[in-house]
Amino acid sequence: MKKLIVIATALVVIFPFLAFSQQESYYSGSYTRLSYVNGDVYIQRAQDLGYEKGEVNLVVIAGDKLGTREGRAEIQLGRRNYLRLDRDTLVDMVNLPSRDGDLTKLHLISGSIYVRVSNLDREKNFEIHTPDASFYLMEEGLYRVDVSENKETEFRVYSGSAEAAAEEGSVMVQDGEQVTAANGRFISSPGSLYSRRDDFSDWNASRDAIFAKRLTKTYLPEDYSDYEYELSNYGRWAYEAPYGNVWVPTISDYDWRPYYNGRWVWYPIIGWTWVSYEPWGWCTSHYGRWGWRFGLGWYWIPHNHWGWGPAWVHWYHGYDHYGWCALSYYNRPAVFMNNRFYDRYDRDYFPANSR
Repeated sequence: MKKLIVIATALVVIFPFLAFSQQESYYSGSYTRLSYVNGDVYIQRAQDLGYEKGEVNLVVIAGDKLGTREGRAEIQLGRRNYLRLDRDTLVDMVNLPSRDGDLTKLHLISGSIYVRVSNLDREKNFEIHTPDASFYLMEEGLYRVDVSENKETEFRVYSGSAEAAAEEGSVMVQDGEQVTAANGRFISSPGSLYSRRDDFSDWNASRDAIFAKRLTKTYLPEDYSDYEYELSNYGRWAYEAPYGNVWVPTISDYDWRPYYNGRWVWYPIIGWTWVSYEPWGWCTSHYGRWGWRFGLGWYWIPHNHWGWGPAWVHWYHGYDHYGWCALSYYNRPAVFMNNRFYDRYDRDYFPANSR
């Protein structure tokens, strides 16, 4: 399926750029999401593109460094895999998959992280490196890594198993065990895990509990299942022929439309990408299509297994402005004008009163 350079809403605005990047295909695991931010969080962009304040729904790509000061953050790695950062932590996203089965590699430079892995294609397909040792995850589970100021690394396996490697060789760390390394050497053999209850572990448990909830009904394709819970909190499902179950956001702004509350951000390997200000906006901005009906309003259509994209929109430009509108189920402009909704609008002219 051809990937349009996507983005949406029939809002006309002035843009300072004249050209847009597009790419023929995207793999959703390559573009991770900053899914939780609390306090002072920042991203140091790859290719010396500077620093950016962390906020929910920002794209994180391979080569970026995610850091916290007096704050905490969570990255949604996809397929119910999560990386969570404590205060005063810096992680380098060394490698992210470009297709199914590719390696995920993190470098914990300092601080503390939890890694929740719910899907692992094969052994050692998820690596965590620190200044003292390397850890290769063997199976799904929950792992914690702490790098202290004196460069000592503690690695804990709450569930699962991993191979820990240092200068003198490697050891297996099993479920319920931990190991410590410093200066490239193990300073303890794998031993029984002792509880490290602190506010970071409590916060991690609270985040796990959110995603452990079971909904009475699920409406999303398996590809989108990571987003089932947040959509259930911010909207409702309705049956709409001929699409099946569609999602309707709970909004109070009469003038609202898709791709309205957010901004465009340029990423070198992706192009112009929509960053939604709505907490549920990652899924509905980067997957699916939109429709509208009187009595229901705008609704999101997830059921055609559309892939990930920087945004799914149609671009329009006039003499001194660029504008965009959401794509419909038919990959045509979705436009509401003169009290009528068009899901296959095929004209070059968009009147000023269009939405």
